[in-house]
Amino acid sequence: MGKHLSVILFFFIIHSFFSRTFGQNTVPHHKFITTEDGLPSNRIYHTMQDKEGYIWIATDNGVARYNGKEFKHYPAPESIDNEYSHFVELKDGSIWCVNFGNQVLQVSGDSLKICEWAKPFMGDAKYYSLTSWRDSLLFLHNPNRIAQHDPFTGRTKTIKKSGQEALKGFSACEEFISFKNNEKFSKDRITTIHSYDPISGKINQRKIKKEYNHLNNAFSYGKNIGLFNRYHLHEGKNIQVNLLEINKELQTISKAQLKNYNHSKGKQINHISRIDSTYWFCTTTGLFKYDESQEILFPEYSITNILRDFEGNTWISTYDNGLIFIPFLKMKKHTLFPFPISHIKHWDDGYMIASSSTGRLMGYDTKSLTLKFNRTIGDASSMQFEFFGKNEILAYINRPYKVSLFTGLDIPFHEGIDGLNVKQIGKIDDKIFYFNVNKNKIIAVNHTGNKIGRYEFNSLWTKVSLSKNSYRYALDRQKAGFRFEQVFFDKTHHMFWFSSPENSYFELGDSINLFDPGLKDNGSLSCFANLDDGRIVAGKNDSGFIIINDMKTEKVIDNPIFKSLGKIVKISVEKNRIAALTEKGIIVSDKEGNISHIIDESDLLSPASIYDISLKNGILWMGRNDGLYSLDLNAYREIYTSPILHINSIKINDMPFSIENAPSKIEHSSDIEIILNSNVFKSREGLEYHYRLKKEDDWNTVTGENKSIRLSNLARGKYDFSIFSVNGEGNKSELKNYSFRVRPPFWLQGWFILGGLGIFFLIGYFINRREVQTLKRENDLQNEIRLNKLSALQARMNPHFIFNSLNSIQDFIIRLDTEGANEYLGLFSDLMRTYLKHSEKEYIWLQEEIEALETYLKLEQMRFEDVEINLNIDEILYEYDIVIPPLMIQPYVENAFKHGLLHKKENKRLNIEFSFSEKQHAMLVTVKDNGVGREYLEKIQSNGLSFSSTANENRLKLLNHNRKQKLTVMIEDLKLQGIPGGTLVTIKIPLNIETTEK
Repeated sequence: MGKHLSVILFFFIIHSFFSRTFGQNTVPHHKFITTEDGLPSNRIYHTMQDKEGYIWIATDNGVARYNGKEFKHYPAPESIDNEYSHFVELKDGSIWCVNFGNQVLQVSGDSLKICEWAKPFMGDAKYYSLTSWRDSLLFLHNPNRIAQHDPFTGRTKTIKKSGQEALKGFSACEEFISFKNNEKFSKDRITTIHSYDPISGKINQRKIKKEYNHLNNAFSYGKNIGLFNRYHLHEGKNIQVNLLEINKELQTISKAQLKNYNHSKGKQINHISRIDSTYWFCTTTGLFKYDESQEILFPEYSITNILRDFEGNTWISTYDNGLIFIPFLKMKKHTLFPFPISHIKHWDDGYMIASSSTGRLMGYDTKSLTLKFNRTIGDASSMQFEFFGKNEILAYINRPYKVSLFTGLDIPFHEGIDGLNVKQIGKIDDKIFYFNVNKNKIIAVNHTGNKIGRYEFNSLWTKVSLSKNSYRYALDRQKAGFRFEQVFFDKTHHMFWFSSPENSYFELGDSINLFDPGLKDNGSLSCFANLDDGRIVAGKNDSGFIIINDMKTEKVIDNPIFKSLGKIVKISVEKNRIAALTEKGIIVSDKEGNISHIIDESDLLSPASIYDISLKNGILWMGRNDGLYSLDLNAYREIYTSPILHINSIKINDMPFSIENAPSKIEHSSDIEIILNSNVFKSREGLEYHYRLKKEDDWNTVTGENKSIRLSNLARGKYDFSIFSVNGEGNKSELKNYSFRVRPPFWLQGWFILGGLGIFFLIGYFINRREVQTLKRENDLQNEIRLNKLSALQARMNPHFIFNSLNSIQDFIIRLDTEGANEYLGLFSDLMRTYLKHSEKEYIWLQEEIEALETYLKLEQMRFEDVEINLNIDEILYEYDIVIPPLMIQPYVENAFKHGLLHKKENKRLNIEFSFSEKQHAMLVTVKDNGVGREYLEKIQSNGLSFSSTANENRLKLLNHNRKQKLTVMIEDLKLQGIPGGTLVTIKIPLNIETTEK
């Protein structure tokens, strides 16, 4: 080990008192972590906890990382030496170390990578140390040189070479770097300490006074730096150690001396650490604590390092015995009791009696930690006792079918009771004691008569005379009416309390009365104790406790923490403190229920292994199945920290991914396993994981024993997986998230659906195309037939008008009106040419229709000279390009003349109006006459409707074929004072069908 560690020889002398007290009789409660638990080796050189809470361990067989549950090993394929030391973590979270082959390595993924920048230093010297400055710069040091490396820029430079003297005592602290040149031993030499400022690059030096010469290794703590001064002396001589702290200006700000320590040849100091302002010396003969106690821990082991983690746990590294894990240093195991302790009780401030299930009864001085007496009383299965006066002890021993009693330290046996199995022992006063026998009977014994002090046995007790002045009293189950679970004598009120599985009772006068604690659930109490003010504290069978005052419940102490620890089985009281032993641990609170301490599985103490507890002078004593333990409650401060949650990996169909590289899209029916860990180094009891799959979901809870959460058969959709962990104290970790989307099965995915739809539509397209072509041919044929019918109908209408017009020309000729006949014939010729042109089209422009209508009206004006004709056209219609079927308006105007106005004798009027309806978005054409009306016409005409009216109806049906918005014609009969007075024809032509907006 000498060639691998920085060696500082340190010899010391321990006073016999301290040697007996700390070196032999007590040891912190601890457990060993070794290769059997997964360590690469039991030889450990250095430990470090990183910002994520992991413990890093450098051994002679590689580097490992510990999360409280399992070890992860980091191989280094290119390493030339498998022994490592000096961990460093930088602000970016990168981890660095050195090996004994003078190589610097960085953690990269799941292995260690050799750093190329450090290779020029290889072979410079046999030993390197690595440290950091402000978590930003790395400093590599050996006796020949000091190098500075900036991992963020990649720059490396030498800041100091040794010259003639070796570089010793190198340390990097928050503000500066310190190192010294090593001089040969000389009383006249003084020590030079150098200070390097990485920002300015300057090196300063200062001479240390003569009495502090030969300073060697340096250790940094925050802004100050501690320097250790050692002497090399021969075996058997005393040594003096100087411990200095200096500031940036290299001024000594404090010093301490460790004097008169006996030493042996070969002892050395491996490391110095400072925890909570206390220096710890890691030596080859144990861990020395430099304070008033000057305690030495584990003197049989060579200690290489000490670490205090975020939870307040202490980790001690050993040279060949693995890691020593200590939940807290203030819990001591008393090594003088290497057997089960079933019952403990304090006699006075410094004296305690302990009994063992192996038949031992021991007196223990709690101040000097020495045994006062140690008696073996047979192979008893259990033993309890009470004090009677000065130096008198009443004890019972359960052997098979026998109870034996004795008093005093030297009196062998006082009385024997055969065939009884005693469950509990207590006393009324210094003369009367009682036994709870088999839960069926209580036996009390006194030596002076029926009445002792203020207590008097009533008629419920059966009196049996043992001798002239000795009596036995018995209260059995039949008289009491219940089974005795717990019996307690209230010394303040001189009365008994009893509890059964269902209820609790108290003795008052000649009767036993039911006690109603006022609880909602079971009224049974599990145990009792007197407070210093005379009140009674009683544990509840479910959880928590109550305060009883004058046979009434004064206060109920019950909160979630009590609930989590279960039923109270034993209570010990001192002043304002109440210590309760429960099914799952020990809880310490005041009388108001304010909890100050919780001792449970996380402190390496299984509640099932604790048999008894006792409070004295602020120290909690615990009797366990493996010995006697104590905890100084005044010095014990539990650190409540939040667990650090890690999602180690995400497995999808057994293929692992890191949380950063996990896929965001997952196929349907994939099996998802999320591997978890919370860095908890105490027990995982009470650790829980709370997770949900979507933000609107409720939280699911699993215990911390689960290593993973498996998600299977998730429905398609988006998921936001969130998880956090909670430790036993209720502290939560940071929330971790993983968002992903589960794709639908392939037959529901877009590409499959689109492909299927594409094929379906392609098939449908060809089928539809074939049907469309067939239908088109049929529709073309039908349209051709319909157009032919329409053309034929128009052809029939035109000759009808021609016939009427020729009659008008004939009428002009008969009247010898040659000029009128010529004018009429000219207009008629123009109109015929227009009609012939329009008959070839399905639609014509509105302007063309109006122009033809104006020509027609001129002809009719010449026939009916006494008709007043008005034609009005809305100007807004000219803003649209409107097309309408030809001869759409003319037939209805013709009917007005022929059938309405022809038969009227005078005052003939015809109004024709073209208007725009914004509401209906249509053109409205009204033809209004004041003729004789249709009713009169039907009377004078025997052939019914005219040909033009029937033709118009048929034509309208043909024009509306396959149209969504129809052309409509509405005919109304007008009446004046109940007498037919004309006809109103309204024609509506939708503009969005046959129009195009300009």
